[in-house]
Amino acid sequence: MSPMINVDAIETLPKKRLVGYCAILNDKAVNDYYEKLWQNFLDRINKVPSLAEKELYGVCTNLQSNNYFEYWTTVECSADEPIPDDLAALPLSGGIYGSKVERPELNLPSIYSRRVSPWVPPEDFELNWRLPFFEVYRPNWFQRSTVKFCIPLINS
Repeated sequence: MSPMINVDAIETLPKKRLVGYCAILNDKAVNDYYEKLWQNFLDRINKVPSLAEKELYGVCTNLQSNNYFEYWTTVECSADEPIPDDLAALPLSGGIYGSKVERPELNLPSIYSRRVSPWVPPEDFELNWRLPFFEVYRPNWFQRSTVKFCIPLINS
């Protein structure tokens, strides 16, 4: 089992308009495809300079009990910003999130697993499995030294 992960901060995050690519993965497939998904996304997004200069989001949605989930490689864009035809929109609901700044090599499947979650919610909170979990990367993704993980919370 992975070491337990405590949050650094609790934040109320606003809604965001994200655009990107989606793949359906499980905890085994993510190890094989994670880097490829990001590389394909970055090859495309770097052709749109205004989008390439923004924070990137890796979003985990529709978690299933069998540990299948949708994994999105995305970038935030404003409502009036045009997006490339081959990217799909992913509205990210606002809400209460616990955040943790970590090294990017943390094993993603264990972070997002419903079976064995390593997250320790703060007192008076529990994990909200209905909202997406996500990571935030600075614009120059390949020179990352840390990543901000955000987990959805609800008051218990």
